[in-house]
Amino acid sequence: MKLIDFKEKKSEKDGTVTTESLVKSLLKEIEDGKIQRVLYIALDKNGYYITGHSETNNSTLIGDIEIGKQLIMDEMREYE
Repeated sequence: MKLIDFKEKKSEKDGTVTTESLVKSLLKEIEDGKIQRVLYIALDKNGYYITGHSETNNSTLIGDIEIGKQLIMDEMREYE
C-alpha cells in the first residue's frame, strides 16, 4: 500500500514547490545525467543556514551563486 502525503498533494494542487518535490525533481535530473554540479543553501528547522556543493573550486561556486541570484531577480521582475 502506497502512503499518500497530503501536504505534497495540496502543494501540487496549489502550484507551490515543496522541499521534497524540489529534491525529488533534482534527483531525477541527476539520474538522467542532466546535471553537471550542485550547490545548495538550505534553512534547517532551527533557523540556521547550511550549504553544500559537489566538487568544484570556490571561484566557480561564487560565480554560480551570482548567476543564481540574477536568475531569481529576473524571475521576480517577470511577476511584477
